[in-house]
Amino acid sequence: MKLFIEDISRIGNDWVETEEGTLEIFSNCDECGMVEILLRNILQEFGDYTILQNPTYEEGGKLTCGYVTNLPFSLFKEAHASFLKQYKEQEGYE
Repeated sequence: MKLFIEDISRIGNDWVETEEGTLEIFSNCDECGMVEILLRNILQEFGDYTILQNPTYEEGGKLTCGYVTNLPFSLFKEAHASFLKQYKEQEGYE
C-alpha cells in the first residue's frame, strides 16, 4: 500500500495543535487500531516522526482516542492544504 502525506487528512475526525506545537489527531475508539496503523505509516512519509502518546478521552459516555505525535503542526497544515486543493480539483470546485 502506498501512502501519501496528504492521507493524514483522511484519518481521524479532528486535529489540534498541542502546546508543544505538534499534531494530535482524534478518532472514534472503535477505529483506533486501523487509525494507529495508518497514522504510524503516514508519519514516516513526512520523515522520522512517531506517535508519542495514545490518551483516551471520555465525554458524555463517548470514548475518543488521541494520537499525540512529534510531527510539527505546520507540516500537517501544509499537507492538509494540499489535500484540500487536490480534493477541490477532483470534485470540480474552483
